[in-house]
Amino acid sequence: MRFELLQELGRGGTGVVFKARDREPGTLVALKRLHSDKKFAEMEVLLARAVSHPNVCRVYDLLHEDGHTWISMELVDGETLQAFLKRSGPLSIDETLRIARQIMDGLEAAHRLGIVHRDLNPENILIAHDGTVKITDFGIARMAGRQDPPTTQMDVSGTPGYMAPEQIMGLGADARTDLYALGFILYQMVYNVPGVPPWFEAAITCCTQKDPEQRYASVAGLRAALRGPRRTWRVASYTSVVAACLVVFVSVWSLSWKSGSGAIPVVQAPPAVAHPVPQPVSVKELPTLAVLFEGPVGEALANAILRGGKFSLVERVALQKALSELQLKNKVAVDPANARQVGKVVGAEYFMVGSSQMFLGQLHINAKLVETETTRVILSEGIAGDPKDALKLAEELAARFHL
Repeated sequence: MRFELLQELGRGGTGVVFKARDREPGTLVALKRLHSDKKFAEMEVLLARAVSHPNVCRVYDLLHEDGHTWISMELVDGETLQAFLKRSGPLSIDETLRIARQIMDGLEAAHRLGIVHRDLNPENILIAHDGTVKITDFGIARMAGRQDPPTTQMDVSGTPGYMAPEQIMGLGADARTDLYALGFILYQMVYNVPGVPPWFEAAITCCTQKDPEQRYASVAGLRAALRGPRRTWRVASYTSVVAACLVVFVSVWSLSWKSGSGAIPVVQAPPAVAHPVPQPVSVKELPTLAVLFEGPVGEALANAILRGGKFSLVERVALQKALSELQLKNKVAVDPANARQVGKVVGAEYFMVGSSQMFLGQLHINAKLVETETTRVILSEGIAGDPKDALKLAEELAARFHL
């Protein structure tokens, strides 16, 4: 055999990777022995070779020896992101952004060529000892827009927990499919980190929307969001816990999709991180409000209500605990009765539910303020306008609830 196997480096869904020495030039390489058949091996080499970027692992050769198919590739002196997180624990926001920028750069290089990775996860991201991040394993990559027949095995290829809904269903994948996976990777890197900024949580929420149309259209959109706002307010982020629960729960899919029901199964998400809540200036005790409103727009609405000084908002950690105890998960946003249960558990005098959606090119935001004890609707308001003015719309709608 041309290569001398020195050490097993890891195992994955597509093969086993060894540290090896190429006997011809005498150089060290990573050598992958594939589980899959020849055509998928050839596809991996073809697509990976097409992407030439410092943040993408270089692929050298495809070989058929000893009854196996092998791929030789760049040997990275480091470890997988999964191993790195296990060893180091949650990362700081700065370290997460440093890694995320390199992942985005590598992804963007592939996306420019119309290549979608489709299996982005912490095991397929390598962290070199010098801090360089490299994307590897293009074994199930596809050209953007290609749709696999739903009867083939390919429509379920990928890593559970990071597969986008359209990928599960065998529909065409594009850049947004990889951004879905990246959203969960970002979540994993900052899980249990105190003081996660609301704009960072909002970026994760946008990436992991089940509808591709609601995600960032490209890496450029996510990169812009991760630069953070031009200015920040010292306020807490409350409703993102609901949004995070709703979107993280779709990360692992049950077998219900096989029966054609189209139901979205759920999985318990790790608790979100609580932020400090500023104390009211007034000595008068403010009525407590539990804001249960999904998505970045709901988060902006909650922050605007807080700044209005008419309500004391329930802390996010209390909301998360209530959701867990009541086992309501993603049922809150669609069922006011369930929202009332949460409100009673956390001791909120009022709760707010609502939604935001696009219709005829306009962003429509609706919200209801409900008295917890009686479920009496105190006020129901809606507003619509240019989606570019989403924050302004949220501010205007919040002003109507300053009773």
